[in-house]
Amino acid sequence: MNSIDPKKYDDQEVSRLKQELEVTKEHLQSLLDKKDTVNKELYQANKVLQSNNIQLSASKEFAENLVDTANAIVLTLDTEANITTFNKYAEALTGYKKEEILGKNWFGIFILLKDKETISDVFGSAIKNMPEASQHENHIVLKSGMERLINWSNNVLRDASGNINGVLSVGIDITEQRLAEEAYKETYEINKMILSESPIGIALYDHFGQCMSVNKSMAEIIGATKTEVLAQNYNQIKSWKKSGLLNMARTAIRQGGTQRKEVSVVTSYDKKISLDCYFVPFLVKGKSNLMVMVTDNSASKQAELEKIKAQQYAAGQEKQALVGQVAGKMAHDFNNILGIIMGNAELSLLDCNQPEIQKILKLILDQTIQGKNLTKNLVAFAKDQEIKQEFFKINKKIDLVLDLLKRDLNHIEVVKDYTEELPNLLADSGMIEHSLVNLIQNSIHALGTVDHPRISIRTYCIDDSWVDENYLDENICFEIEDNGCGIPKEHLENIFLPSFTLKGSKDITGSYNKEIRGTGYGMSNIKKYVEQHKGTILVDSELGSGTKFIICLPIIRKELTNQEKEEIFESKSFFEKNILLVEDETAIADIQNRILTHAPCNHKVDIANDGHTALELIKENTYDFISLDYVLPGSTSGMDVYHKIRETNKNIPILFISGNIEFLESIKDLKQKDTNIDHLSKPCSNKEYLSSVNELMEKSMDDPS
Repeated sequence: MNSIDPKKYDDQEVSRLKQELEVTKEHLQSLLDKKDTVNKELYQANKVLQSNNIQLSASKEFAENLVDTANAIVLTLDTEANITTFNKYAEALTGYKKEEILGKNWFGIFILLKDKETISDVFGSAIKNMPEASQHENHIVLKSGMERLINWSNNVLRDASGNINGVLSVGIDITEQRLAEEAYKETYEINKMILSESPIGIALYDHFGQCMSVNKSMAEIIGATKTEVLAQNYNQIKSWKKSGLLNMARTAIRQGGTQRKEVSVVTSYDKKISLDCYFVPFLVKGKSNLMVMVTDNSASKQAELEKIKAQQYAAGQEKQALVGQVAGKMAHDFNNILGIIMGNAELSLLDCNQPEIQKILKLILDQTIQGKNLTKNLVAFAKDQEIKQEFFKINKKIDLVLDLLKRDLNHIEVVKDYTEELPNLLADSGMIEHSLVNLIQNSIHALGTVDHPRISIRTYCIDDSWVDENYLDENICFEIEDNGCGIPKEHLENIFLPSFTLKGSKDITGSYNKEIRGTGYGMSNIKKYVEQHKGTILVDSELGSGTKFIICLPIIRKELTNQEKEEIFESKSFFEKNILLVEDETAIADIQNRILTHAPCNHKVDIANDGHTALELIKENTYDFISLDYVLPGSTSGMDVYHKIRETNKNIPILFISGNIEFLESIKDLKQKDTNIDHLSKPCSNKEYLSSVNELMEKSMDDPS
């Protein structure tokens, strides 16, 4: 710095210059101080920058590790859809190495042609125009050529200026998930179809007992609409409580296992049916729900009952075979002997005037009459007699028997309580008359020692579900009740046994007059007749107070009921077929012809009353079905007709109609050889007959061989 020449400046000027110099000096010092501060700040900033660089490097390494260890495809694409990031999961899934992929166009490598339009909709015309975030699914092609379905989540990448410079896509492989969903959906649809179309009634109830779902079969079986069933809560269903189903349902839920119960219930249309019920618990969100499955086994129960009855009846017939042989051989000769004794006793009584000898002759005559009745009952019991059905009024038949026994009833009060508007009874008139004679004679005998003897007879029509849960049809019933000696309780189960009697020498209680004798076959014959008609017989008796017998026989109407017609329409039935009806009983033929030819069946029917006529009709016509009685008049039996048909036609369905025991035994082996035949025991209801016709026709169509 140059020194100041004092000669050029005065003192004032020098003073001013000194002051400026001091100010300049202070300013310089200030600048030096600021420089130190800035240097310190720069030093600190440099340290922070170095630390940030280290952190940024660590973050980048962390991000790269995160991308490579992600359990998903992680891709970044530039604005031209070229791949800039390809993680290890993507390598493992696609089979491509990172070096093979980086820089390649995403659309050109992986995307199927069928998916390109879908992805174009997501990405727009260019990546730079795509939305901030988006999702889509598409198939990718692996290096192996296989396809996988990927669910993508896309987010745009921006530079420092906020411009889009790429996209980040994270893909999840949902191939198995989608297959599982589709399989579940398919299974759901199948289960839905099974639930809807299953012949088994199915209903699903939640943990509160409210019905959630029900199929058509359940509604049809219980006789309700689906809407009515869906409105149900099984905790409030009275029939469930009464039949024990509610306890069974709760047991299934409580124990966690399937429960089964067979019950008889009355449907909403007052039909009694037998149900086989299964209660199957299942969990939904931890709550115990219930599936109820039911099948209507009324038909199988009835068939099983028929089978048991047939077996029992056949066994009884076998036991009676020896009695039958003896009775058949001896009855004629024995009756001849009795006739000679009876005739001579009557002639001797006319010529004899001695009281003592008259008494002996009268005893002989009474015993021959007793012997004649014994022979008659024994033959009736042993003989395999097929019922001959005709329509008649039960009230008139009872009046006829009362008239026949008028002399024996003259000291007895007879009280008749008839229901006048009863349908006609289709039955064997002779068997019913024989049963009535035996029952009323038994009552007369039981009243021999009573001061004010009375017999009460009632007739009425009921649904016999109260008699036997296996019978579901309407019945005509008649009761014969007396106020006589009654039957000891220990003998009530024995009264239907052959040769069992409490009269004569077996009367240890002195209940009957001494001259009363019993054959022991009257009640067994009555039971046999009732069972042949598929009816029921009950007895109620108390020693010293009287006895009541109740007999119920099924009503067979001359045409189908409206309900039966509706059921036929709804079932798998056949209509407008050509049918040959071979039946010699006019009443039966008329009924069968009516239900076959009238609505809803509308079949064309030819009728043959004997085997010869049937064979002639078969030669001249072509039939779809043959209804064939086994026992026919003349030399050509139903079996002869069958064999003749099978010589030329192996497939036409043939339904045998018979109650003959010999036939019922032989048909078992025949049905194993010929699947296009079946049989039905007489008597049978109209519905039972038509169901057998339809079932056999359907069976023959399913198995044309």
